[in-house]
Amino acid sequence: MSFENIVDPALGFSLDHDYGGIQLFSKAFLIAAIKGQVDIKALCEYELAARGYDEDGKWLGLASADNPVLAKYSENAAEEDSSPRP
Repeated sequence: MSFENIVDPALGFSLDHDYGGIQLFSKAFLIAAIKGQVDIKALCEYELAARGYDEDGKWLGLASADNPVLAKYSENAAEEDSSPRP
């Protein structure tokens, strides 16, 4: 199976430029993703937000106050950090 069979060629993505980074994921991470143990959508959403963009590629900024996705994950992180540890 080729990249073109997985990703619609009409999107204009390049195997080298757009997809090559997946090779950096560990085998364990990829297995967890296939098994549904990793929320890939949330991971991509957070990565875009960390770059300052929303899901449509609109610039929101790098501050949590301006970027609701960053704020969402910052709030979750704050809740997790303040939760009691066993």
